[in-house]
Amino acid sequence: MAKLLLFLLPAILGLVVPRSAGAVGTNYLLSGETLDTDGHLKNGDFDLVMQDDCNAVLYNGNWQSNAANKGRDCKLTLTDRGVLVIKNGDGSTVFSSGSQSVKGNYALVVHPKGKLVIYGPSLFKINPWVPGLNSLQLRNVPFTNNMLFSGQVLYGDGMLTARNHRLVMQGDCNLVLYGGKFGWQSNTHGNGQHCFLRLTHKGELLIKDDDFQTVRSSRSISAKQGDYVFILQDNGFGIIYGPAVWETSSKRSIAAREMTIGMVTEKVEAK
Repeated sequence: MAKLLLFLLPAILGLVVPRSAGAVGTNYLLSGETLDTDGHLKNGDFDLVMQDDCNAVLYNGNWQSNAANKGRDCKLTLTDRGVLVIKNGDGSTVFSSGSQSVKGNYALVVHPKGKLVIYGPSLFKINPWVPGLNSLQLRNVPFTNNMLFSGQVLYGDGMLTARNHRLVMQGDCNLVLYGGKFGWQSNTHGNGQHCFLRLTHKGELLIKDDDFQTVRSSRSISAKQGDYVFILQDNGFGIIYGPAVWETSSKRSIAAREMTIGMVTEKVEAK
């Protein structure tokens, strides 16, 4: 389980590869993906359900789309403009989350505070499926926690996991992604003591040592201050999305904020 530390200090990446409804993340939906009727996205006690009456409901999170009985065979989709829409079987729109943002890759997240948040567009990507300087041997790891939000910190062998992929902030100051074909590492072993990974409120992943000196940066700084999310996706990609462009009201407050990374990265231009 990832170790999260709250910092009292004042968060984007990716490529959209459409997936079938059965392959969407357990707690997130990416641009181009669809949640079919009776599909679920869950995070702890919070369960987003695309009901058969055409209403999308976040159970225990105090939100619904108010689209009950407005269609049949309805599906929930996140567009490449950061808009959440529900369409019925004939293709007509019965719900839209609001105005469009710039074209890009977005992520709808069931947030641990009990709300839905759309982050994007994406800024930065870690890819363990291509060879390179940061490649390493793989292992199979069961799925556990897979997200880091702005302000959260990963430290002391804490990890994020998704299916057979594991991102570990190791005690030797090296950030390692086990999984994919080649894996990935930050190549920062021995560069500091008591290092931690932090995601900032400008979408930058940082590895810092115990003197708060930066050891490695994703160099994905956005011009916009806000809330970002790093998702270790089921396909092994580590992607930063943000800032948040839409969200429902929060059901629960939690202590959480900070994290960072340093890997073979790709810059993705918003279109």
